[in-house]
Amino acid sequence: MKKIIIFVLVLFILPLMTACSKTVSVQKPDIQKRFEPVTELKIETLKEGNGKVVVEGSNVAAHYTGMFVDGKTLDTSDGRDPIHFTVGGGQVIAGWDQGFIGMKEGEERRLSIPSTLGYGADDFGPIPGGSTLIFEVELVEIMN
Repeated sequence: MKKIIIFVLVLFILPLMTACSKTVSVQKPDIQKRFEPVTELKIETLKEGNGKVVVEGSNVAAHYTGMFVDGKTLDTSDGRDPIHFTVGGGQVIAGWDQGFIGMKEGEERRLSIPSTLGYGADDFGPIPGGSTLIFEVELVEIMN
């Protein structure tokens, strides 16, 4: 008889208790779906510009936020002066030299940069070797 009572409890009452309990699960946004690793440079225009156009050799000022594919921020110029460099001059990673070509002043882009155009296969400071990097950049000014 005890076995029947236990069986009834397990079969009917336990599922009712489970169904009546409120379980709230909060899921974090899946940032991985937002940024995927890439094997070649991917350029997305986030905001059209309307000024001068960048060509190789242009001296530019830009704001940026760099991220890993998981959305973790690597570095940003927020709250600082824009970075200055010569496009195509090898002063920045190759993904930037290529990704800024054709930008207009005021334009914003997202550059998804494979490791071959970033920091390569070896670790570089906080950047693990082979990392795809995501940069959201804003061309502030072309100075020549």
